[in-house]
Amino acid sequence: QYTGTPTINARILLNASIQHNQAFGADISIALYKNGTAIVPSVGRTYGASSGQEYLISTNSITSMNTNDYIEAFVTCSNSATLTPTYLTMTVCTA
Repeated sequence: QYTGTPTINARILLNASIQHNQAFGADISIALYKNGTAIVPSVGRTYGASSGQEYLISTNSITSMNTNDYIEAFVTCSNSATLTPTYLTMTVCTA
């Protein structure tokens, strides 16, 4: 959550390492959201072919931030695989 008073342009970088449990593969996506709404474009995608392996995925965006704005990250999958983030970092700085 941004608690400053001036509106700023923020650069957001998201890096993740994700595993899934499906032997037949899975399309994995991560996306950035501001105040519950997707930041477009901010979706990173990868295809994870094997169960249990780690897949690296990242995305970034620049967006304006007002007082009390907040950023979230969501991970989704193309099938019913269980996703396990093993590493996740989000960096936010002024653009």
